[in-house]
Amino acid sequence: MSGKNVGCDSSVLIPALSRKHGEHARCRPHLSRIGVLPAHVLLETFSWLTGMSGGGPINPREAHRTLLGLNMAVVQLPPGQYLRLLEQLGAAGRSGAAVYDAQIAATAKHHGLTLLSRDRRAAAVYDLLGVDYELV
Repeated sequence: MSGKNVGCDSSVLIPALSRKHGEHARCRPHLSRIGVLPAHVLLETFSWLTGMSGGGPINPREAHRTLLGLNMAVVQLPPGQYLRLLEQLGAAGRSGAAVYDAQIAATAKHHGLTLLSRDRRAAAVYDLLGVDYELV
């Protein structure tokens, strides 16, 4: 599966774009499969690229050009869906950073995407929300 039906979380996109990341070689080949980015992933990736440690940040303009050059559609969760998402998280006792994983998952599910991820911790939230995902 590739293209318009495949998205990813930042655990795949960040290393795919950063040659200095230890998982770059593993994630880079998956870029060709991805056609859509949840908006939160775009922001997390920009934040990491411009503030990364252990290799120095890149210029924000360069980070913007890099993300723009991916030529991927950016999608987000409709505003009316957020309270329902919080209801699901509350009922399941989920909190903290899992909220951001849930936002990415709910966005992917709403748009019918399969989500590529390396984040085994997030998989529990992905399962909770019923999003299609693939651990790479």
